[in-house]
Amino acid sequence: MSKLTKNQKNAYAKVEPNKAYKLAEAAALLKEITFTKFDASVDIDVRLGVDPRKANQMVRGVVTLREQADTEKLFLENPQDAFLIYQIRRGGELDAYRFMNYDYLQSKGIMPERGGYDAIYTGGFMDYGNARNNLDMIYQRFNVDHPADFKGHSLSVSDIVALKHDGMVSYYYCDSVGFREIPDFGRESVLKRLECNCKADDKKKTKLRSIER
Repeated sequence: MSKLTKNQKNAYAKVEPNKAYKLAEAAALLKEITFTKFDASVDIDVRLGVDPRKANQMVRGVVTLREQADTEKLFLENPQDAFLIYQIRRGGELDAYRFMNYDYLQSKGIMPERGGYDAIYTGGFMDYGNARNNLDMIYQRFNVDHPADFKGHSLSVSDIVALKHDGMVSYYYCDSVGFREIPDFGRESVLKRLECNCKADDKKKTKLRSIER
């Protein structure tokens, strides 16, 4: 058995082995014993009294945690040029297509959709003149010289890179050779952000009208 790290020892010390935690308690404890700096996923086993060997009794669900939305919010609200790396969610609906190229997905009638991905890492980038050069530099950085706080796997086929340049957001599928733009990937996230901004503006206008009265 490998030697426990300091963080693992601290985590084990906070957990009572024989205690049955309520879901709310477990969720709160989980935040205390999580030391990662990326959007981690959580596996939950639930006894539902079904037989998973039977296709009509299989149950699978995916919940997007708050950290996912926060990472996208940081990206979308960054006033500078920025990028965001998405990677297929482990155990999610697209997990079987991890590291598969775009043509393979197309042959199976699969489209890379936001719901099957986790937002892993966001940051700023220096503009190298066009999207292709920018993507190549990001690819090199996340394969050769990972940032210290990046905990995902090296940028690979099936990952998505979002670029925000001069306020415009575009999404690119990391393919076997180069990148392929997929305009509809993040449409829902952008629309939600615009909707939230509109609601915020409406609240400000309403408050202003109240003050004027």
